[in-house]
Amino acid sequence: MTLRVVYRVSLGLLVTLWPLTGEAQPRIAGYGNLSRITAGKPSVQVDAGAGVAFHLTGPPDGAPLQTLEVSFSGQKVATLKGGRFQEYIRIELRPDLFWIISEYTGGAHCCGKYHFLALPGKGPQLKYLGDTGGHSGSPRPLKDCLRFREGRLFFQDLDNRFDYFHESHAGSLLVNLPEKFYELGPQELSVNNLAFKEVFLEGARKAEGEMQQVLRQRRNRPPAILAEIPGLDFSALNFTDRLGQLLLKRTLYLLYARQDQEAWDTLVRDVELYYQTSRFLPELKQEILEQLRESPY
Repeated sequence: MTLRVVYRVSLGLLVTLWPLTGEAQPRIAGYGNLSRITAGKPSVQVDAGAGVAFHLTGPPDGAPLQTLEVSFSGQKVATLKGGRFQEYIRIELRPDLFWIISEYTGGAHCCGKYHFLALPGKGPQLKYLGDTGGHSGSPRPLKDCLRFREGRLFFQDLDNRFDYFHESHAGSLLVNLPEKFYELGPQELSVNNLAFKEVFLEGARKAEGEMQQVLRQRRNRPPAILAEIPGLDFSALNFTDRLGQLLLKRTLYLLYARQDQEAWDTLVRDVELYYQTSRFLPELKQEILEQLRESPY
C-alpha cells in the first residue's frame, strides 16, 4: 500500500537566504526530510510542490536500494535508483524553480550525492539536470551547500577524485578536496569553479601554511616524493611523507583556480628543494592531468 504524504513547508522556511539587493533573490520555498518521512514505510508519495511529486519505494528498515520516481503533473520525469534519499529542497529564483535531492549511496567511505531538477519559468516541463559524482561520507545539509552570486544560484560540492591518490583513505589529506561549485540553470547543471576563484586561492595559501609547519619539524630530505618499494609499480607507491601530500594539495588548489603555471612551477621548485631527487615528478604530473580530465573542474 502506498502512503501519501502531503508535506507542507512551515512559514519559517520560506525565507530569503541572502542579503536583499535590487536583483531577484532565491528563497527556500519547500523542504522535506525524506529519511524521516520514509522511515518504516516501503512506499511513500511526497508532494514536493509546484506539481512535482516523489514516489519513494524501498526497504523500510533504512537499508539501501531505494528508488525515487519523479513526476510532474502526473507524468513521470525521472527514476533515481540509489542508496537512501535523505532530503529535498525547493528553491525559487524567479522565474525558475529548482529541486535538489540528497542521497547517501552507502558503502565504505562513500558517498554523498546530489540530484538536481529545474522547472524553467518560460517552459512547461520539469527537467532533470543531472547529479554529482559523490563525495566521501554522508550528504551535507542541503541548505549549507547553497551559494548565490551575481544573480546566479550555485551548489557547493566536494571533489573527492584524489582520495586514494598514492595514499590510503585513512592516511589521505585529500579526501573531499578541493571544493567543487555547480551552477544551476533552468536548462543545465554546469561546473563553474572560477566563480569562486578566491576559495581556491585561499586553499592554496592554507596548504602553504601547513607545509611550513611540517618543514619546521623536518630533519632530513627523503630520496623522492614517493617511497619506492621493490616489486611495486608506480601506481602502488605512496607518498614518502606528509609534505608530499601537502605539495599536491597546494598544486590542486592552484590548478582549480586556473593558476596552472604557478601550480607546476612551485611543485617542481619545492620537490627539488625538499627531496634529494625529482624522481617520479613527471609521472605524478601526468597522473594528475589524467585525473582532472575525468570530469570538469
